[in-house]
Amino acid sequence: MAIDNELINEWKELADSDLKTAKLLISHKDFLHGIFHLQQAIEKYLNRYYIINKQEQPPYIHNLSEIAKQADLFIALSEEHKDLLEGLTPYYIKARYPTYKKKMAITLDQKRATEIQKTAEEFILWLENLKK
Repeated sequence: MAIDNELINEWKELADSDLKTAKLLISHKDFLHGIFHLQQAIEKYLNRYYIINKQEQPPYIHNLSEIAKQADLFIALSEEHKDLLEGLTPYYIKARYPTYKKKMAITLDQKRATEIQKTAEEFILWLENLKK
């Protein structure tokens, strides 16, 4: 199945928008929602990579490590990148439920959120350079 560039560009636009939103939220100390949007951005960048690499639609899953595995990318990841993907995945699933939301929110502060953001931005840069 041939994938057109328009679809690939749409995934990038969505990912870029989520990244921009994440940065804004973190800068305004809304750490939980900021990290949620970082997870969403990474998921969309991974889906974009999947499309470019496999020339087919990505799987309808939200587990970042699993997307990387199915995109034949996981083996190339550093331990830091694997930890990032594993650490961000729960922010999509658990952060949506009130009981988990409170527990997850207390684990985040400015320092932790900034560290996650920095690692996420490094991962995105690495991923974008990889596909070229």
